[in-house]
Amino acid sequence: MAAEIDLSKMMGVVSGMVQDFPHPLGIADSSPFKKAASFTASFAAERPLLTPLPEPIYGKLHNHQNAIIAFELSIDALEGAQLHQHDGKVIVLEKRIKTSKLFWSETVAAISECIPVHHFQCLALLYESLAYQENPHPSARN
Repeated sequence: MAAEIDLSKMMGVVSGMVQDFPHPLGIADSSPFKKAASFTASFAAERPLLTPLPEPIYGKLHNHQNAIIAFELSIDALEGAQLHQHDGKVIVLEKRIKTSKLFWSETVAAISECIPVHHFQCLALLYESLAYQENPHPSARN
């Protein structure tokens, strides 16, 4: 089955991330966590994917396709992401973020109600916390 995508909403995601990036540093100088959060919030709010996911696989969350895809793509993007420290050191997030099934489903439900300007920072902190649980590099926490 092919997914139906609203291209104008997809363009809204892209332009929102670039033109309306919700942090003073802008997209170029922000952390991977802020970039992932901006994408997640924009994608979930714009809802460009119109086709629900298969109910036998996703259960009651099958119609939260935009939040699911945004969360999973952001987790994918953070695996191997680089954190550039002020002292010039680079820390690589080598390990993939992992969550329990309950945490995953509750996060997807929360992301589904996301308003980018209100939830961007919380999502950035969530991604940062999850990444550091799997990648406990002491200098990354400074």
